[in-house]
Amino acid sequence: MSQSSIPLRQKVLVLLEILGNRAYVLIFDNFEDVLNTEGAVSDRELDEFLSLIASEKHSLRVVLTTREKLQLKTGTANARVRNLPIEKGLPDDEAIALLSDLEERTGVDCGFAEVGREILLRAVHAVKGIPKGIEYIHSILMKDETLSLEQLLDSTSLFEGEVLDNLTEFQYNHLSEQERRVLMALSVFDKPVPAVAVQFILLPFYPDLDAGTALKTLVRNSILLTRRGNDTFELHPRDQQYAYKQLPETGKPGEFTRVNLHTRAADVGGAKLNPPSRITDYDIECNGGFRFSHLQREK
Repeated sequence: MSQSSIPLRQKVLVLLEILGNRAYVLIFDNFEDVLNTEGAVSDRELDEFLSLIASEKHSLRVVLTTREKLQLKTGTANARVRNLPIEKGLPDDEAIALLSDLEERTGVDCGFAEVGREILLRAVHAVKGIPKGIEYIHSILMKDETLSLEQLLDSTSLFEGEVLDNLTEFQYNHLSEQERRVLMALSVFDKPVPAVAVQFILLPFYPDLDAGTALKTLVRNSILLTRRGNDTFELHPRDQQYAYKQLPETGKPGEFTRVNLHTRAADVGGAKLNPPSRITDYDIECNGGFRFSHLQREK
């Protein structure tokens, strides 16, 4: 019997038996990506998997993080499933420590040591202690050495209403044109990709753009995520969604649009086969044979 013909229930039960009584934690981060407009799981097999996990006895712990409300189907929402709304971020001391850690890690003096605890508390409270909001504050101050933390906090347009949305837009608008183009190119991928993928996508639109340098700058400014020695880059979901929205959906052939970037990304990932001469300048199977695929985002 092939693996594909084995019922999912049987696979899950075998997995749980293998795990035994040992403690494992399975984390689904950014789970809102697989929810439909009603908040239900859109993937049938994933939905069935969660139902089985909720109904069977086992030691596995499953954690789902989502920014959207999750609607569990009947039978899944039982006493073994707990909903933990998180309205606030880090405790004050940990949030302040994160600011200091970001400053130390990047080696750029943002003036956190010179201001009093009152100002630091004001900063972390302004973003409700949410780590991404703290990263935004640090990144903005890194980009503008003439701006103090107190001056930034006095900007009422940023810290009223949807603060994280305001900071996302502010950070994006204060990037260089090259950096914005790189973010938009990255936004069409739903997985980490190497620098060569970004360079390849941008090539017909901006042949002189140095994607490698821009990527390193964005990492240094805490805007991109990367793993040392891995040479792959990814956007935080919030930044990814914002950058993607800045792309025109359609346009003329050769213009920098969503459709054309998706086509280019599919060329890279093998969804469309092309003559080898099309990709001579860039080794697509780079980094020890790493091959990446293009997962199209919902428009």
